[in-house]
Amino acid sequence: ADRFAVAPVLHAVLPDATFHVLTLSRNHTHLFVGDRFTLRSLRVPDLPDSLSDALWYESHENLLNRHGGAHIGSGRPTSTIHGGSASDERKDQFDRYVRKVDDAVVAALSGSKAPLVVAAVDRELAAYAAASRYPHLMPDGIVGNPEHTKLTDLHAAAWALVEKGLLAHD
Repeated sequence: ADRFAVAPVLHAVLPDATFHVLTLSRNHTHLFVGDRFTLRSLRVPDLPDSLSDALWYESHENLLNRHGGAHIGSGRPTSTIHGGSASDERKDQFDRYVRKVDDAVVAALSGSKAPLVVAAVDRELAAYAAASRYPHLMPDGIVGNPEHTKLTDLHAAAWALVEKGLLAHD
C-alpha cells in the first residue's frame, strides 16, 4: 500500500493513562481508579454508599414538613403535610444525593487531571453531569445500571471511552 497502517500499533504506544470510574445508583456508589490493564476500588472519605446513606436524616417521613393539629369539631389530632408531588421530592432527594457524591469525589480527586467516567442509568448520568464540578469529567459515560455490571466489563467500557479521548487529543 502507499500508506502505513498505524491503527494496529496505537494500543502499544498510547500512554498508560490513569482514569477514574464512578458507579452511581440510588442503591450504591463507588469510586475506582484504573489504567489500561486494571481497575481497583478507592476508599473515599465522606462518599455516601447510597441515597439512603446520604439522606438518612430524611428517612423519618420529612418530619419537618408535618405538624399536628385538630380538625374543627372532631377533637381528634390530625396531620397536615406540606410540599409538592412525590416525584418532585424524589428528584430533589436525588439532586441532593448527587451533590454530596460530587463533593466527596471532587475532594478525593483534588489536584488530579485524570479523566472521570461515570457509570449510571441515563437520568442519573445526566443529573451527575449537570451537578459535577470535577473539571475532567468525560462527556460520555457508561449507560446502564452499574450494579449489574461485572468489574471487567466496567473496566473495558471505561477504558474504551478514555482511549477514545486520548486518541482525539493526539
